[in-house]
Amino acid sequence: MKWKIRIQDLTSVSLNPIDRISIDQDVTIANDVIYFTGSFTHYFNYDSQQSDCYLYAVESTTGHAIWKLHLSSCASTDLTVVNNVLYFGDESGIVHAIDTTKSKELWKFQADSAIYSEIAIANGKAYFSTDGNYLYALR
Repeated sequence: MKWKIRIQDLTSVSLNPIDRISIDQDVTIANDVIYFTGSFTHYFNYDSQQSDCYLYAVESTTGHAIWKLHLSSCASTDLTVVNNVLYFGDESGIVHAIDTTKSKELWKFQADSAIYSEIAIANGKAYFSTDGNYLYALR
């Protein structure tokens, strides 16, 4: 084994024994950087919980964290990286475009419903489908 990291160590989140940590989608690798999303679900009691979602960038050769970004909602799609822009969709129907060099959101687009399909990039457009049975092309 070359390296391993604990997801909890990448984020300064204190957890209770019943809290849950998970990597939400498959990891994506571009330009020797590993990108993935993780969520921390905090349980206050049996009826109350809160989730915090993060996007991480980690060096593929060393496992060192490059940056993390707190997300307004958790990713529901795999991540796509093209030309230093990372794209993903979420359950609230928002497509996010993140600048991977600056770890900041470039833009977001609200679709009609939840997005579970991967965001495909071709010819300068982002293509995806929604749970509401629509196919979108954004430029």
